[in-house]
Amino acid sequence: MGRMKGRAHESLLHSAVTGGNWAFAEALISMGVDVNTPREGLYRETPLHSVFREWCGDELVKAKRLIGWGADVNARDVRGNTPLALAMMTRIFGSAISDGDESGSQNEGENDNATTEKPDTDKSRLEAIEYLLQHGAHTNMKNRDGMTLLGIACVHAMVTPEVFEMLLQHSADVNAIQGNSRVKMSPLDILHLHDTPGSTEEKSDNGGLARVRGMGYRKAYFLGT
Repeated sequence: MGRMKGRAHESLLHSAVTGGNWAFAEALISMGVDVNTPREGLYRETPLHSVFREWCGDELVKAKRLIGWGADVNARDVRGNTPLALAMMTRIFGSAISDGDESGSQNEGENDNATTEKPDTDKSRLEAIEYLLQHGAHTNMKNRDGMTLLGIACVHAMVTPEVFEMLLQHSADVNAIQGNSRVKMSPLDILHLHDTPGSTEEKSDNGGLARVRGMGYRKAYFLGT
């Protein structure tokens, strides 16, 4: 059968993957649905993007399956973000998901009401991030805002120290200038901005940002590279 095209089939593949419906996902792939086809109308993201945008669980299993089918680890969505760029915008703390807030939807990492994740999800997401880095994910590609993975991680202050270490171990450039506007900064400059409590910290109601703001650790790590 020729390659299937159409928004409906693309959306079905994204839903099947994030939901862990592998029999259906495999059927769609065998029928010709491209594993890298972007979903129309939602950031033009691939299924691999969706795995990291949504808190769907079992991220490592899903990333392995998709990469095994030929998923591009450096595919870009409409804003130039790779799957790992979305991961840098997502909380990876060990708190349980709060009741009544399990939709898992996220607007490019800007959802103020985003939930935190369960401990087992933490581990899966960390392992999935490492897996993509081991399979060719670029750490220094910039999105349309001129931000690398390290820059995005520093801006959003969502990820754990382990993620910073992974990025640095895979040649993330700590001196890469971030941004396209007249105001440009290095990742370390961005971290300095978090030293002064501001609107971002005031929004935090779960202690997560306080944990990420262990800036002394990060600064020492950056300066030691």
